[in-house]
Amino acid sequence: MIKKKNVLKKEDMKSIKSAETKDEEMTSPEVVGSDNDFSFRGLFRKKFIIGLVIGLVVALAIVVAAASFMFYGNPGKYLVLEKIAAAFHFPMAKANGQYIAYSDFYNEYKILNHYYNQQVKLGAISANQVPPDSQNRKDLEEQLISKTLIEQLARKYKIVVTDIEIEQSWTKDVLPYFDNDEKKAEEKIKEDYNMSVSEFKEKMIRENLLYNKVDEIAEMDPDVQEFTRVRAEGVLKEVKDGKQDFAALVKQYSDDTGTKANGGDLDWFGKGQMVSGFEEAAFKLQPGEISDLVKTIYGYHIIKVAEKKGSAEGGDEQIKASHILIKPSLATYLQEVKDSDSIKRYIDFK
Repeated sequence: MIKKKNVLKKEDMKSIKSAETKDEEMTSPEVVGSDNDFSFRGLFRKKFIIGLVIGLVVALAIVVAAASFMFYGNPGKYLVLEKIAAAFHFPMAKANGQYIAYSDFYNEYKILNHYYNQQVKLGAISANQVPPDSQNRKDLEEQLISKTLIEQLARKYKIVVTDIEIEQSWTKDVLPYFDNDEKKAEEKIKEDYNMSVSEFKEKMIRENLLYNKVDEIAEMDPDVQEFTRVRAEGVLKEVKDGKQDFAALVKQYSDDTGTKANGGDLDWFGKGQMVSGFEEAAFKLQPGEISDLVKTIYGYHIIKVAEKKGSAEGGDEQIKASHILIKPSLATYLQEVKDSDSIKRYIDFK
């Protein structure tokens, strides 16, 4: 018998060809290892990006370091360095451990420069009346240090300035200068300070109100009292040294505005006319003698008796004396702190 040949159907042939095609694709050079190649390229790309970022960061760090070196060596000399110092918040000072950024200074400096330029332009002052740039910079630095110290005291005393208080001050104290015309005030503030009304309120009015509030409480602060005592002891030492006339030291140091101009002279007075403590110390002195520090509700006094008359027994004894008064105040405290090691200044405006 003749066996039948195996006959493949068309469908079977198609399946075989399809399978062979797939085998060829899977074993072709283009397909073999494609996943590994993709991973390698992705890893290379990732490393490249990371390297590029690191390189840019290092380059930026080098630029900032170089700018910092040049800026602190010649502050205010190059505008581009000032902008870099402001952009990266270079420290310009430190007050009681708190850094003050150059960006704060730079903003204040631009406002001040704009103000003086406008005053010259308007003919209010001449160019010769504008303080030297170095002086303006030094003054601004001191103002920023004072502002930082005031804010520290405000936090200590838990003092805040409310928006209502700002608006009241704006209406009562500022608007009258502009004939109570809001539009006129807005235009003038923009012209003089290049500030909006809201910026003016936040900066000028809020800071002024905060200072006044802190000033009211500061004289009772034990730290302020201690600074006052130390200052008074320094003045007393100069008085006792006798190198300068008492009246001259009064004019230099006394905080009694009523007697400072005339050398602290209190004229003649009897018992019962002066505050307790002061009177007791004064009547114990002989003509020409100078007291040690005498503390009263007003501060620390240094008393010098010039003459005595009358009889203590008769109750009409009188003395002629002068004094130096060192009183606790926010202004005194700020100056004492700024002269102490609590303040670090990193920029020397020459």
